[in-house]
Amino acid sequence: MPENEETLMLWRAVRTQWRVGMSLVGLDYNVLFAMADRMEIDLSPCMFRKIQALEAATLEGIAKRHDERRS
Repeated sequence: MPENEETLMLWRAVRTQWRVGMSLVGLDYNVLFAMADRMEIDLSPCMFRKIQALEAATLEGIAKRHDERRS
């Protein structure tokens, strides 16, 4: 979908930029904002929610795989 093209481009640019504690905590939003600025992408509230949805889906997938390995 063309309306998600910039979101996907930004996600691909930051998808390796995680805050880490005992496990992954979430995306490093400082990098997200810097990369959006560098890529001249308007990180609107709508785009930010899309990125957060991708972040949540990634974290859920990782947690699910971790749980499956422990079972």
